[in-house]
Amino acid sequence: MMSDRARMAQTTIVGLRLIKDSVKKENVSETVITKKMINFYMEAHFKYKSELLENESKEKKQVNVKKVPESVQKTTQDELHSLKYNVDSAH
Repeated sequence: MMSDRARMAQTTIVGLRLIKDSVKKENVSETVITKKMINFYMEAHFKYKSELLENESKEKKQVNVKKVPESVQKTTQDELHSLKYNVDSAH
C-alpha cells in the first residue's frame, strides 16, 4: 500500500512526463490539461506550502524556547539536594 505522499509524487512525475513528451513533439495543441489535473497540482502545491509553513513554525518555536541558564540550574539542583538532605535527616 502506497502512502499519499508517494502516490502524489508518482502521479506528479507521470503527469510531468506526459506534458514534457507532448511539448517535445511540438504539438502543444494536442496537450489537454483537464480541471482534474489543475486541481491535483493546486492541491499538491497547497499541501507542500502548508508543510513548509508548519516546519518553519516548529523551527521558530524551538528557537523561541528560552533555555534555563546554568547558574539557575545549579542553584535549583543545590536547593533540591539540601531539601533531600533535610528530609532524610528529619526521619
